[in-house]
Amino acid sequence: MTENRPMSPLGHIKARARFLSLRYLWRLLAAALALFAVQMGISMVLSALDLLLVGNRTQVSLFGMEISLSFEIAYLLAQILLAPLELGVAWYFLRGSRGEPGPFLGIFSWYARRDRLKVAGKFALWQLGFDVVTFPIGVLPVYYMNQELDRLLVEAGKAGLFVESIPVDTRGISMALILLAICGLVSLPFAALPYILCDVGHRGFFKCLKYSVKLMLSILPQYFLLLVSFIPWVLAGSCLLFVYVFLVVYYRMATVCFMDYTRSNMTREPYYKDFSHREDEQ
Repeated sequence: MTENRPMSPLGHIKARARFLSLRYLWRLLAAALALFAVQMGISMVLSALDLLLVGNRTQVSLFGMEISLSFEIAYLLAQILLAPLELGVAWYFLRGSRGEPGPFLGIFSWYARRDRLKVAGKFALWQLGFDVVTFPIGVLPVYYMNQELDRLLVEAGKAGLFVESIPVDTRGISMALILLAICGLVSLPFAALPYILCDVGHRGFFKCLKYSVKLMLSILPQYFLLLVSFIPWVLAGSCLLFVYVFLVVYYRMATVCFMDYTRSNMTREPYYKDFSHREDEQ
């Protein structure tokens, strides 16, 4: 008889994430969809404003692209509005990873304390500054690729079967992908910041920021493996709606469990320590 091999830490994390995602699927999905609905609502309102402003001397040329100033303003405004809500959703998933998600409206109860509102305000300002700095390497490449995709679809409609005759800006697309990769590397050290702030933000924003950088730099290879392991799920979710619905919760729960597990190793605190004890320990 062969002995059962012990599960790796990453396998244990994903197994627990699957269990919790299935157990609290509808509540966690409602929290994730609430954030998505607010994001879509803000995007629709800002897009409508963008349409009103386009043609009113709001177009500028940047890196050979015609960029709408209203688009840039709309994007930054959406980010500063969504940043505080992100902390509430992160807190709800963090509670879920410890087996106590509570009711769906719990995503808003995080803001009940005044000190948490200060944390949310500082996070929103930091997010705004970070987005301004990374705008040229994070948002503009996506903006350009969407423009290029729209152009290719229009040209394909005109060309009919002769799609191979459509010119593709391979140099521009390659540069956009390189810039997006650089933006991803720059963003990685701050990936854990929302989960740390919603948990122990009372210890100070810059302490949490420093802790996020220290944590992510120490676990980059493992975090990369976690991201790569979800590629089959993403491919399946692009074809099957029910897989995508589960993936919305499963990926986020796996990320939260991964952050909590690595934090417990660094601080020597018990894994899945009671959340209320962490909040009131000072």
